[in-house]
Amino acid sequence: MTKASASMSHATMGHFSPASLLSSAPQTSEATPAVKETIDRIAEACIPQFSKAFGEGVSISFSSGSITSETASDFLLSLEKTAVTGLFEVPDANSRIVVSLEDDFVQLYIELMCGGVCGEPLSTEPRPGTSIDRQFARSALNLLAGVFEKECAIFHLGAITFGQIETKLDPLVLGNRSSKVTVVTLALECREVRATLRAALPSAIVDRLKLDALPPSSATESRDPLWTEHFQSEVGRAMIKMDAYLDADSLRLGDIADLKVGQTLLLPRMVSSRCELRSDKKLLFRCELGQTDGRYSVRISETSPEPQGTGATSPNVLKLFE
Repeated sequence: MTKASASMSHATMGHFSPASLLSSAPQTSEATPAVKETIDRIAEACIPQFSKAFGEGVSISFSSGSITSETASDFLLSLEKTAVTGLFEVPDANSRIVVSLEDDFVQLYIELMCGGVCGEPLSTEPRPGTSIDRQFARSALNLLAGVFEKECAIFHLGAITFGQIETKLDPLVLGNRSSKVTVVTLALECREVRATLRAALPSAIVDRLKLDALPPSSATESRDPLWTEHFQSEVGRAMIKMDAYLDADSLRLGDIADLKVGQTLLLPRMVSSRCELRSDKKLLFRCELGQTDGRYSVRISETSPEPQGTGATSPNVLKLFE
């Protein structure tokens, strides 16, 4: 085990406890080829980005290491006290990536940024982080965020930006305490001096990598456009019951039993011109109530924000039945 991987075992809270770490050791992840390939690409793409930052004459390598599955709580507890931890915001996936730069990574990054040539081994003694450490770490995290965004673009994750450095993280940033996260390790090496960082990917992101990497099904590839057009035309002829809802109220069962023909029921408040257009109790549109040619009518004003209603506005009538 390298010094870098051993240093990961320091807990954020309390004293280092080998027994507790052994009892809750992370399990090797069943990483799909797509996930591993993405991490390998990220490691490879880091080389030119960091080499450019270090300047000419500095030869470095980046490599991917282990891919493990842990709970969010266990991952956050395993972070070094001296590690610098940043959040990568991934709004398109409504998620975040937690990236932890171990102390040895920060030391090596600072040395290379300041023109060092790794002539001396890194300090093995944990040292308290300084504001200078955090400034250099911020630079490294910005570079990493750019690489993550570029290499994950094919998975439609959108913008991936470095948000902020955190000193104490709540497991909620990764879901909840028991949420499973995929923890990947990347290593920066220069002249046999090796330093590591770790990134925790929540399931929302890992699932996207797996889903988007799936090859198209044979059914999709063999779809007959003429038959599809004919089927859409026939489906479009189907009669669907539509209901316009003005308002709703509640009555006691006894009151309902006493209802008589001709009795008037009061709505809970004044009826506005707004109503809802539903099909099979699913909200499709919000409408305005009015009159046209002596008949009550509704005019569609906006589509439903509910996911099941989005299909109704699609030009593809098949979406109505998804």
